[in-house]
Amino acid sequence: VVGYPNIYSTKLSELKERIRAFFSQIIQDKVSTMARQVEPSFQLQAYLNNISYELTVIETRKKNYRMLVREMGKLGFDLVLPKIPDGCVPQSFLLIDETGKLYRWLRDQGLGASFWPGPELPVEVKTNRAKFPVSNYLNDCLVMLPIHQTVNDRDCRNMIVLLKRWVETT
Repeated sequence: VVGYPNIYSTKLSELKERIRAFFSQIIQDKVSTMARQVEPSFQLQAYLNNISYELTVIETRKKNYRMLVREMGKLGFDLVLPKIPDGCVPQSFLLIDETGKLYRWLRDQGLGASFWPGPELPVEVKTNRAKFPVSNYLNDCLVMLPIHQTVNDRDCRNMIVLLKRWVETT
C-alpha cells in the first residue's frame, strides 16, 4: 500500500487523467457495441461462490476498519462512521479533511487513498455549489483509505504513521 515506486504520485495521476481523456471516446464506442450480457467464466464463478474466501474478505475489511477507527479517533480526525452498521462490509475507511489537501498528500507519500466522486462529479453539480453544497463538500473533503482484503496489519500501521505525521505537520 505504501512504498516505492509511488504509483499514486501527482505526476502519474495527471498522466492517467490525460490517457483516460484521450481514450474515453474510443472506449465508449467499443462498450456500446459490446453491450450484451456475458456469462462469467467457470473460474470467476468458482471464485464468486467461495464462501470461505468471502468470509475472510469480510472479516479482514472489518478488522482493518476497526483498527483505523481506534487510531484515527486518537489523532483527532472526524470519523464519518465510527461503527460499522450491522450487515455492512466497508469498502474504504472514510475521513473528513477540511483542508482539502490530505488526499493529495497521501498519494504523494505512496498511499492509495482516493476520494469520491472526484472527476466523476457531474459538471452541473461541480459548477453549481449553491444548489449542491453537500455533494461538493464531500467531493472536496472526503478521503477514503484502502482497507480491502489485501491490506494487512503492517499496511494499517503504515497508514497510521503517515496520518500521525500529517497531524503533527499541519
